[in-house]
Amino acid sequence: MRKTLLTSTLALTSLLSVASYADNAGLSISDDSAKFGYEHETDTFSTQANWLYHEDNGSLYSGGLYAKGQEGMFSAKLGGKIYYADLEDGDGYGIALGGSGTLHITEQFRLIADLHYSPSILAFSDIERLKEGEIKAQFQALPNATIDVGYRNVTAKVDHYGNEKIDKGLFAGVNMSF
Repeated sequence: MRKTLLTSTLALTSLLSVASYADNAGLSISDDSAKFGYEHETDTFSTQANWLYHEDNGSLYSGGLYAKGQEGMFSAKLGGKIYYADLEDGDGYGIALGGSGTLHITEQFRLIADLHYSPSILAFSDIERLKEGEIKAQFQALPNATIDVGYRNVTAKVDHYGNEKIDKGLFAGVNMSF
């Protein structure tokens, strides 16, 4: 019994030591908006929580789950997220499918594109559709910190109001890994 317990413990420890884990926290800002994010990653999946706040248009809260992989200079995350939008002209919730792609140009510099879409079948309450896109350049300034510069466009189609811009424009940000 003791030998079996010792063998099981050693096997579990060796499996855990092979997997790598990372947590990231980030903040990106523009003149009118701020996006706070937290991400937990393993070798094969990623979970994320984000809050996008715009001083005139409201807030978008989201949490996502993504499968991830890398092939050479390209890495990708595919999955989806649930969201709640508390906007100036209405509120709603839903599921957005999408992911991101990263081109690792050098060890310190990468280009990242992120796209999510929630069609009317997956959008509820006042929200009829949600589109979220972001492209950014990321520079590894320190071993555990990056600097981002990019462009974000987030819009929602709201019942009786049409398309509402949640956030659109340039941003700069920092991310820390721990």
